[in-house]
Formats: sequence, structure tokens, C-alpha cells
Amino acid sequence: DVRPIFDNQQEKKEYNGPSIDAYLEVDEILTHENEKITETKVFFKRLQNGDLSQFEMDGKSGNGQVYIRYKPDETGSPKLSAELSDAGAALRAFGLYQNVRGGRMLISGTSADPVWKGNVSGNFLLQNFAVRDAPVLAKLINAMSLPGLGQLLNNDGVVFSKMGANFKWTSRPEGSIITVRDGRTSGSELGLTFEGYIDRATKTINLEGTLVPASTLNNLIGDIPLLGPIITGGTGALIAATYQIKGPYKDTEVRINPLSALAPGIIRKILFED
Repeated sequence: DVRPIFDNQQEKKEYNGPSIDAYLEVDEILTHENEKITETKVFFKRLQNGDLSQFEMDGKSGNGQVYIRYKPDETGSPKLSAELSDAGAALRAFGLYQNVRGGRMLISGTSADPVWKGNVSGNFLLQNFAVRDAPVLAKLINAMSLPGLGQLLNNDGVVFSKMGANFKWTSRPEGSIITVRDGRTSGSELGLTFEGYIDRATKTINLEGTLVPASTLNNLIGDIPLLGPIITGGTGALIAATYQIKGPYKDTEVRINPLSALAPGIIRKILFED
């Protein structure tokens, strides 16, 4: 049971004991609330002051594998790499996000610290997933008056083919802060860009970006012979809006400007066509 480790409210105690190299095989690890990782193999190196210099994990979460490596490369610099083949289940297991279903996630990063301090910069890519019952996305969809998408969100979920971003994870005693840059998604129903931060200490979010609904109107305009590709820049999308999401997790404020004008090149960036 490692749930206390994920409890940000737990008082962090200083460690002053022996250095440890440990290899564990565990049938079931309880991680966050009722979530778990099974058939787990873990190797770690813990120094006398409690710092981790190496951490490796293989296991299963949901219907997929969990692969995590944090260890020095050939130059001695710490590197993070991870692959989650059922990303939704793994993100829930680690208490990071509850509303993704399925998908495959790849994460890579580096740290300036010689040992694990929780400070990592890198990028991630999430492929072929759905988002379901997500309050913030629901507010965006409602603000754009897209009832069909709202129904999808509450049923099978809104499907995306890709989501990627650069990130910086900064650890603090009161709770980490995650900064994202150059974020973008693509999908048959919706395209988004995003950047900003998530503060896990205050449980607040501050993101902004552009939203492109792949609505019937967008598709119709893009399908017009000769004229459609000229108007949309070859992307098949015309209608777009800028947005801002700000405030606590449970009561975020969504501001949207549906009159925003976008150049075709920007729309191509949203839809991964650059």
C-alpha cells in the first residue's frame, strides 16, 4: 500500500538511514484511492539522505503495461522515460487525471538534479484516447454551443487521435506545479492548442489556447471544390475560438471568444499538419 506516498497532505519526514538497493516483485500495489498496479517489478537505489538515484518499474494497469525508467544515461545525467499502453488506467492509478479512457502515452524528460527531486522537463505524446465526464472540457463545449459533442462527452467520450506538449514538472513541499507549452490535440470532432500551468498545491488551473470544432459547417466549407482549400488553407477547418480556463479544479471559469480570427497556418498546427 503506497497510497500515503501520493497523499500531498502527509507530512514529509526526513530520512537518515542506510543506502538501499532494492528489487521487489509485488502481485498488487495500491496506489491512489481504489486504483492499483499489478504484476509489478520495481528496482530502486536510495541514498543515505533519502534521495532516489534510480527508479525502474514494470507492471500492468487496466488493459496495458506500465514501463517507467528514471536513471542516469551514459554521461551520468538522469533521464526519465515511460510508456503507458493503457494510459487512462495508468493516469488514474498514479492520481494524475481521472477522465482519460484508453490510449498509449509516451513520456521523456531530463533533470538538472543528480538525483530525483521531482524536477523534470520534457515532452509527452498521448495517442488514440477518449475523454469522458470531464467538467472543464464540458464547459468549453457548452460555451461553443456544441450539443452533439456534449452528448459524446457524457457517453462514450470525445475521441482524440493525438495530444502532445512540452512540460516542466516542479516539485514543492506543498505540492507540485506542472507547466505546459506548445500543447496541441487533434481528433475527428475537436482540435485544441493549450499552454499554461496546473498547481497541484492549490488545486487550480490556468490554461489558454485555441479551439477548432470539426463541425459539419467546417467540413462542408472544406469540401467545396477549389474554393474550400483556399478558404481553409487546405485544413478543412474555418471556425475557431480562443479560450481561457482559470480557477480551482471544481469551479473553473471558462472564457471564450468565438469571433477570433485564425490564419490557415495556425489551424494546420492545431491539426498536426505542420
